[in-house]
Amino acid sequence: MELLAAFPGSRVHGFELDPELCAQLNHAAAEGLEYHARALSDGNQTRRVHLTASPLCASLYEPNHALLTAFRAADLVKPVGELHVETIRLDRFAAEHGIGPVDFIKVDVQGAGLDVLKGAGDLLNAVSGVLCEVEFIELYSGQPLFADVDCYLTDQGLRFHRFLKTFRLRMKGPEAFQDIFETPSQDAWSDALFLPHQTDLANGPIDRLLKVGAIASIYDANDFALACILLFDARVGSDFAHGFAAAVRAT
Repeated sequence: MELLAAFPGSRVHGFELDPELCAQLNHAAAEGLEYHARALSDGNQTRRVHLTASPLCASLYEPNHALLTAFRAADLVKPVGELHVETIRLDRFAAEHGIGPVDFIKVDVQGAGLDVLKGAGDLLNAVSGVLCEVEFIELYSGQPLFADVDCYLTDQGLRFHRFLKTFRLRMKGPEAFQDIFETPSQDAWSDALFLPHQTDLANGPIDRLLKVGAIASIYDANDFALACILLFDARVGSDFAHGFAAAVRAT
């Protein structure tokens, strides 16, 4: 895992709702990585999980079948059942397990990302980055979209930096026009990287500059990473910037 490689000795906590799969993941996990069979949300409550033909599409939100029927992805979200789970807030889970401060949060929960982030509470005050899967159209009925996630994290002192790979949906169409329908145009979802404001970094804890810089570099934001290292050099009198720049140029 890239984060473990960048931060040796750190601890990474993952969440997998299926207890059997969670056990398998823990059996194969690298040192420093631990999975928990818990469901995260914005409160400690009972929530319904909508199970789908593709397990990867299961969600706390019901798939938006009316929208998706025009796309080939509709088959992936056909309902196959449901289950009820007890959710927990991330900040409460962290407190109960003695986890903290939290440096980085990655969220990929099929439309429920904002719920998880709201459940992080004050943990967001110290994070050095957030990577959250966001949707641009309502793939799940009533789900928050990218704009909602962006507004919330902006209020928490984090700023949208960039999208990683953006995924598009393929429409259904007559066989005679399949060559045209093979080129999708509907942007559907992406992973959005959020980083702290530069002004907050300049006046904040010195170690946060290096953490944010490393996270930015992992996700190919080398200009932002270099800006963090320059701030670090200015505060401690070091000269890591030239070494970092040389490494980037060599790749």
